[in-house]
Amino acid sequence: MLFTIDPLHSLVEFSVQHLKISVVKGRFSEVHGTIHLDTQQPEKTTIQAQVKTESIYTGAPPT
Repeated sequence: MLFTIDPLHSLVEFSVQHLKISVVKGRFSEVHGTIHLDTQQPEKTTIQAQVKTESIYTGAPPT
Protein backbone atom coordinates (compact mmCIF):
# COMPACT_ATOMS: atom_id res chain seq x y z
CA MET A 1 0.00 0.00 0.00
CA LEU A 2 1.29 3.44 -0.90
CA PHE A 3 0.64 6.45 1.32
CA THR A 4 1.54 10.08 0.74
CA ILE A 5 2.76 12.05 3.75
CA ASP A 6 0.25 14.85 4.35
CA PRO A 7 2.32 18.05 4.74
CA LEU A 8 -0.54 19.86 6.49
CA HIS A 9 -0.82 17.24 9.23
CA SER A 10 2.80 16.11 9.54
CA LEU A 11 5.68 17.48 11.56
CA VAL A 12 9.33 16.59 12.05
CA GLU A 13 10.53 17.43 15.56
CA PHE A 14 13.92 17.19 17.29
CA SER A 15 15.70 17.98 20.53
CA VAL A 16 19.41 18.51 21.19
CA GLN A 17 21.39 19.16 24.33
CA HIS A 18 23.01 22.60 24.37
CA LEU A 19 26.28 22.88 26.34
CA LYS A 20 25.03 20.15 28.70
CA ILE A 21 22.93 22.87 30.32
CA SER A 22 19.63 22.88 28.49
CA VAL A 23 17.71 21.11 25.77
CA VAL A 24 16.79 22.95 22.59
CA LYS A 25 13.66 21.68 20.88
CA GLY A 26 12.62 22.49 17.37
CA ARG A 27 10.63 21.43 14.38
CA PHE A 28 10.57 21.48 10.63
CA SER A 29 7.14 22.39 9.34
CA GLU A 30 7.61 21.44 5.68
CA VAL A 31 7.83 17.71 5.01
CA HIS A 32 6.80 15.71 1.95
CA GLY A 33 7.17 12.08 1.01
CA THR A 34 5.72 8.63 0.66
CA ILE A 35 5.36 5.47 2.71
CA HIS A 36 5.23 2.14 0.94
CA LEU A 37 3.73 -0.30 3.46
CA ASP A 38 4.27 -3.98 2.78
CA THR A 39 1.68 -5.70 4.97
CA GLN A 40 2.91 -9.18 4.04
CA GLN A 41 6.57 -8.45 4.83
CA PRO A 42 6.71 -5.37 7.11
CA GLU A 43 10.52 -5.40 7.09
CA LYS A 44 10.32 -4.41 3.42
CA THR A 45 8.31 -1.27 4.19
CA THR A 46 10.04 1.89 2.96
CA ILE A 47 9.69 5.56 3.77
CA GLN A 48 10.99 8.40 1.63
CA ALA A 49 10.76 11.88 3.08
CA GLN A 50 12.06 15.30 2.18
CA VAL A 51 12.36 18.00 4.83
CA LYS A 52 12.88 21.65 3.91
CA THR A 53 15.59 22.85 6.26
CA GLU A 54 14.45 26.45 5.72
CA SER A 55 11.25 25.58 7.59
CA ILE A 56 13.11 25.12 10.91
CA TYR A 57 11.57 26.66 14.02
CA THR A 58 13.22 26.61 17.46
CA GLY A 59 11.48 29.57 19.09
CA ALA A 60 14.79 31.47 19.12
CA PRO A 61 15.31 34.49 16.89
CA PRO A 62 17.72 33.95 13.97
CA THR A 63 21.23 35.24 14.55
